[in-house]
Amino acid sequence: MTGPRLGIPWYVHPLEDPRAWQWLAAPDPVPGLVVVNVHNGPGRGHDIYYTEALRDVSRTNLLGYVDVDYGQRSKDVVAAEVREWIDRYAITGVMFDRVPTSESPLNLCRAYVLDARAAGATNVAGNPGTVPDAGYLDIFDQTIVFENTWSEYRRVEFPGWLGGIAADKIWHLVYGCRPEEVALAMERAGRLGVGYAFASTGNLPNPWRGLTGRLTTETPAG
Repeated sequence: MTGPRLGIPWYVHPLEDPRAWQWLAAPDPVPGLVVVNVHNGPGRGHDIYYTEALRDVSRTNLLGYVDVDYGQRSKDVVAAEVREWIDRYAITGVMFDRVPTSESPLNLCRAYVLDARAAGATNVAGNPGTVPDAGYLDIFDQTIVFENTWSEYRRVEFPGWLGGIAADKIWHLVYGCRPEEVALAMERAGRLGVGYAFASTGNLPNPWRGLTGRLTTETPAG
């Protein structure tokens, strides 16, 4: 059985953790997806440190972070941030965070995705953080159907219909692991047939900081 590829929320600035960015420039294995986030999105202006760091990670499939605030942000604002990722940093993938889960905002989220693709986005992922209405898995290339702690992950049960979805459309994020639990989380993702996954020893409010070392020593190859 082949394990999931790494799908990493890379919410760390190059000046904050340069060693982590050095790892990303020459990782083994190459992550399947990496979400970059200047400042809750592309930020208000060009960040030269990001430009320099991104030059070194051209082998990686990068997604720019865009917050849709559970459908509260307008189509125009969301589309503008997608274009900023493309125009400012030449990143042609996006990950929409805080995606709603119910059926009623589905058409709005479909419009977000259509606008992103029209702007030039070649990969559009969505993060409701839990299993949403099935329609969301149709509109996104990948959907993060779990983002929670290891204590929740080890006992969560997913609906049977997810088993009919292609593995490369499913992404799990697990945090709050003890070092020895990182491999266990990735192994469970593999048993569940997940295409992308990542497990972190970090905790809220931002469990995706301080990744140096954990990536190479504790996360199994996917």
